[in-house]
Amino acid sequence: MLFNGTEEYPENELIDVLRSFGASFGADVNAYTSYDETVYSLTVPNAPESVDLGLDVLDQWLSHATFDPEQVDGERGIILDEWRTRTQTTSGRLFAVADGLYLDGSAYEGRTPIGTNADIQGVPRDELKAFYDAWYRPDNAGLVVVGDMGTLLRVTGQRVTPVATGIDQTLFGAHVRDGAVFAVG
Repeated sequence: MLFNGTEEYPENELIDVLRSFGASFGADVNAYTSYDETVYSLTVPNAPESVDLGLDVLDQWLSHATFDPEQVDGERGIILDEWRTRTQTTSGRLFAVADGLYLDGSAYEGRTPIGTNADIQGVPRDELKAFYDAWYRPDNAGLVVVGDMGTLLRVTGQRVTPVATGIDQTLFGAHVRDGAVFAVG
């Protein structure tokens, strides 16, 4: 749903904005949901204006999705196609058996991230929006940046804040300057 409209990028305007610097859906812009996480992948060129735009898009995804009722209804068909592929094909059915064995006795037993046919067709827009508001928030997200951290620091200005100090400079490739790890928020 986040690709289908935010306050700053209504309806499918986001697609045009991302294509303006050469991004294509699938290769440069993608998302998936698993049992424990939703991951958005956004690849942008290492240029200040592209990095700034990419951060704006992330901010919009995490705080300003609109969940337009027409867009929600339009997305149901796309999600149903994904559901059919995952559950109604031979490989989908085999995966469901293996998944059932793997998840037996866990909190995930009997559940799937995509839901059921009835869930997809029937969940009200307001319930989707409430779930988004509860879980898809900047304070409940992590951001991984790979590339020229100097460019990131130059364009982020007030968005960059120290979150820890005195950490080893090799900490998982995190940007460390003067002993402080920086995060975008």
